[in-house]
Amino acid sequence: MFKTFLHFQNKSIQLIILLSIWSALFLIGIYTQTLFIQKSAGLSSTELNDFLTNGLYENPQLIFVSNALFQLLAFLLPGLLFAYLAAPQPLKYLGLKRWKSPAQFSWIIIAGVGLVFFIGVLGTWIQQIDFGATVSAIDEQRKKVIEIYMQSGNVGSLFRNLFLIALLPAICEEVFFRGVLQKFAYSFTGKWWLSIIMASVIFTLFHASISEFLPILLAGIVLGTVYYLTGNLWLSILLHFVHNGLQITMAYLSDSSQTVETEGFTTLLAYFVGAAMVLAYSLWQLYRNRTPLPDNWSVEHKAEPLERED
Repeated sequence: MFKTFLHFQNKSIQLIILLSIWSALFLIGIYTQTLFIQKSAGLSSTELNDFLTNGLYENPQLIFVSNALFQLLAFLLPGLLFAYLAAPQPLKYLGLKRWKSPAQFSWIIIAGVGLVFFIGVLGTWIQQIDFGATVSAIDEQRKKVIEIYMQSGNVGSLFRNLFLIALLPAICEEVFFRGVLQKFAYSFTGKWWLSIIMASVIFTLFHASISEFLPILLAGIVLGTVYYLTGNLWLSILLHFVHNGLQITMAYLSDSSQTVETEGFTTLLAYFVGAAMVLAYSLWQLYRNRTPLPDNWSVEHKAEPLERED
């Protein structure tokens, strides 16, 4: 049996194939998520719509578990499947490889700390903007769900939250948005900065939040920049995990997810400036120790296709 890999095809054809794979698995993910909610809550088909509209936010654990299931099907599986079809070494294609510089690991951890406070303070300021009653109601409902979920339980629940809300999304989202989409963006534009921004905008839109659009966008840009500077998707996954994991751990230890919001403006400004300096210095150190993605990084392979027997 012979196998020809997709990276010998035109990038436009590859994009169509990727979108086809993603669309099918995205719909399967929605269906599976809905079916999981229905079965877990013991609902009939007629009760399901009302529960999704009015009752789902009373069951925060069901929200996060079903979202994790959806992310596996809608982001991780399409990314892995496309990489398997695209190249003979799918993990390397995605940038999942061992890193050469131990210093990069340390600076990723420090950058994660800076990013948490930088994004947290920025989000606090943006929440003071009036986006209308509908957006405010959605944000308030979401806050209550997160508070209930984060503050309920013991150490076991902390590890559960770290897995469902920090580790799993970090892996699923980075594989799809940085490992696949950012590579496509660079293949079409040929510009690193533009590919990072494009992948980050799409990443932000999938989070479907008006009030958090800018913080998520900036976080996406930082993640994309780390991937570019290190050439290693594991490090952007690590940064994503550290950012989410620190938020979860801080909420658990303080028994409150809103401690930053209670600070005065001067304190918040100090947090913001300090976090920005830590983040910028960490990125500078990553730049100094960079092992960047190659200049010919592309979804297309210019060589003639080789047929090989599996």
